[in-house]
Amino acid sequence: MLTSPLLIVATGFGLSLLLSLGLVQFARRTGFAMDDPAQHTRRIHRAPTARIGGLALLLAYGLALWWFLPAGMWQNQQVQGLAVGTLLITLLGVIDDVRSLSGRVKLVGELLIISFVVIHFELLVPYANNPLGGILRFPPWFSAAISIIWIMGTTNTLNFIDGIDGLATSVAISFAIVVGIVALLFDQAALAIILAALLGCCLGFLPVNWHRARSFLGDGGAMFLGFTIGTLSILSGAKLATTLLVLGLPILDILNTFWVRFRRGQSLFTADNEHLHYRLIRKGLSTGQTVLVIAGISFGFGLLALANNTTFKVISLAVLLVVSQLLILWSQRR
Repeated sequence: MLTSPLLIVATGFGLSLLLSLGLVQFARRTGFAMDDPAQHTRRIHRAPTARIGGLALLLAYGLALWWFLPAGMWQNQQVQGLAVGTLLITLLGVIDDVRSLSGRVKLVGELLIISFVVIHFELLVPYANNPLGGILRFPPWFSAAISIIWIMGTTNTLNFIDGIDGLATSVAISFAIVVGIVALLFDQAALAIILAALLGCCLGFLPVNWHRARSFLGDGGAMFLGFTIGTLSILSGAKLATTLLVLGLPILDILNTFWVRFRRGQSLFTADNEHLHYRLIRKGLSTGQTVLVIAGISFGFGLLALANNTTFKVISLAVLLVVSQLLILWSQRR
């Protein structure tokens, strides 16, 4: 009999909270991976803060999976790919937190890691449901290309929205709950265990990451969450539409930000304070309220995916597009 998901969530919560608090103390005493706002013009926090979310989540997640995932499930090639990829991508982010890699070096590192995991462990999107009926099956090379682009996209989406306390963590919690329910409904035992562990670890880190945060996710934590979301959406049976419903608002905000930068003649990757979460705060919302608005929309539309109807998901995505664009336009009004 498989372990109760609630026990896995509780264990992940405890491990993550204890490791996060311990690593915060370690960072403060040693100066390891500390974020000093005096050295950055875009920071909105006031005091030096640890950036150890990546290490805390990686360790807690790894321990939870080691304890609860049955040995036979570790023989699955894609589960192995998830484990290897999560380790490598998180370590890349942690190195960036400590050494401040250039954007180009980090992007190339992401591409190499994700390409290796997708191709070597066959983490592929083999098909897509056709809203008009039937299934669209892809050749292997196309499946690999879609998978690499998809995981790169989710990895960087979580990194982009990690601008205020608790936001990326809360969006990841929304994903873990929604896809975890789907896994339970369809008796996907291994996936349910993995998502329960992810949910518990995110919930355990959230009290440390909530405003005013004692620890940030850092690039290590944001890339950890983005990679696991992208990979688990593939492992769950190519639930890409479900994941798009959860990440739709953040993705549209990123595209809108890119468009604004393009019109201004700026580099698309220039750091600024024009993301939706910053604009909502300038509109008068608190950090906590901003997180609840964005994560609430993500969670609400994610729940619509439980209908498990392709046409309904397409309609939901269209409604999400309208709602998101209206919110973005409202936030841009002076």
